[in-house]
Amino acid sequence: MITTSENASCHAMYSRNKSSEYPYDYWSAALLTFCILMQEAASKPITSPRHLICAAHQAVRTFLCLMALSYAANAQAPDTEDPLVEAERIAPRDAAGSLKISTAVLATAREAGSRPREAAALRLIAIAHYLRADFTRSLENAVAAEALYRELGDQRKQSSLLSLMGAIHGSSKQFDRALEVYERALALSREAGALGGEAIVLMNLGKTHFDLGNYDQAVARYEAALAQFEAITAAGDPPRPDAVLFARMGIADAQMRRGELDDAIERAEVVLADASPADIVYQNALAILGEAHLLRGELDSAEGYLTRAREEADRTQRPTKQVETLNLLARLEEARGNVATALELQRTVSALNLDIYTERNSEELARLQSRYESDLQAQQIALQSAKLEKSRSTLVAVSVFAIAALMLAAISFQLFRVTRRSQSSLRVLAETDSLTGLHNRHKMYAFLADVAASDDATKSLCLIDIDNFKTVNDQHGHAVGDALLVGVAKALMAAVRDGDKVARWGGEEFLVLLAGRAHTEAVVAAERLRHRIAAVSVPAASGEPISATASIGIAGFRPDTSDNEMIRRADAAMYQAKLAGKNRVMTWREVAALADTG
Repeated sequence: MITTSENASCHAMYSRNKSSEYPYDYWSAALLTFCILMQEAASKPITSPRHLICAAHQAVRTFLCLMALSYAANAQAPDTEDPLVEAERIAPRDAAGSLKISTAVLATAREAGSRPREAAALRLIAIAHYLRADFTRSLENAVAAEALYRELGDQRKQSSLLSLMGAIHGSSKQFDRALEVYERALALSREAGALGGEAIVLMNLGKTHFDLGNYDQAVARYEAALAQFEAITAAGDPPRPDAVLFARMGIADAQMRRGELDDAIERAEVVLADASPADIVYQNALAILGEAHLLRGELDSAEGYLTRAREEADRTQRPTKQVETLNLLARLEEARGNVATALELQRTVSALNLDIYTERNSEELARLQSRYESDLQAQQIALQSAKLEKSRSTLVAVSVFAIAALMLAAISFQLFRVTRRSQSSLRVLAETDSLTGLHNRHKMYAFLADVAASDDATKSLCLIDIDNFKTVNDQHGHAVGDALLVGVAKALMAAVRDGDKVARWGGEEFLVLLAGRAHTEAVVAAERLRHRIAAVSVPAASGEPISATASIGIAGFRPDTSDNEMIRRADAAMYQAKLAGKNRVMTWREVAALADTG
């Protein structure tokens, strides 16, 4: 019979030797402890045969105790899930929850000095930030995780992180950089013999070629990924079902862009039937089916799919999907002739984009504030240490206090400078459009508030919308579309006078505040802006020059009219210019006159 003291001793040895990196490897811990016990017994001198028998008997008794502990621990293990497994499982539907769990595991791993757990936690933190569209933090954590896996020699995980980094670059419109990182990931996957990792990288390459408008290459990459998935399945290691659905969905999207609407709808319907409503691929399928039916002019069918897509995006709180479905619903309402409804949906999109941007800036400011407070606490601890030292020796205390005071002053001054610079940088970021360098919507509202507070009423608003911009994106890719927006922004800045304000209002819309110009002068200025935009040209991938035209709406300021009302009037005038044939200037007075005569 094993005594109570022996049981306690074994339990202590068992707990001490149990692997911290593999929390449920109880048998390995038991075996390791037993080997150590035998080694200790063998190192003691044997004085008699009876001594040898007693030592062996003690080892057997201890081993039986270890087996009992191992059995009990293993019986409980299935009820306890590794938190990182839980974090990865819930990430697609609850990125915030996954981030919270992974951050807690990261702190524990660093405290325990477990590099594999630290790398795994950093990887899941990067994924969670990516799903929340916080690409800066996602990239920071992905780079840190990839460096750890490189240090650990885990090529498969390293390839997975490189693939995530490529996705981050792609989402930030840095497509050349994305392709470069994906090729590195592909080479690593092939070197490691990781067919699943290779298939995932091929899918991401397909997505990047899709974003560049290279739809044939996109389909080829997606089909190569599906072939790899079939090979994995044949080898008895089937991939995650959602990975296969993503590849099929990518092909459907590319088919739609190539005008193969029937094939795209058929493929998307199969994906929709196989996907779970909780998966993002389910929302992708709804959006593609809605857009494909919209392109075929089947507006009722399009509305059904897009309404469901919007409901799922709202339910799962995925901002990028909310923006995508709202834009498609706005196109649907415009196709039906419901211009007012389309305008309201676009305003919701603009507000949502502003909320996303504001939330990110608030989080960044909170992070800097937390860092500042931590540094301040460190200074206080250093000062307290100096005071304790003073009680031991007056001379030493005076010296330490003087040095600490100088260091504290230097650190405080540096913190003040860093904080001022950080706040200034955040202010610039919060007021500037990242693509064009123009003022953003938030800053323009501040300018409008200043105008409302002044007595000068000789100011006008011009709302500018680039004609057929979506066609440019669809036919030539987002890179060309972005270049065109940058060219238009430069043309507007070159055409306005000192005191005028130019902002990117959202998407392909720009808002210009004309200072010191009432109705007639504002029309002349708007025509000049229209001609400057028409002169903008950027090269497509084929070398073909791509130019643009714009529809412009004008509204003059009145003392009794709010900012939002002036914007609404300029917006209505711009839509009237669109309806009148595009590439023209319309004023609110003309819109009001048409309403009166109608």
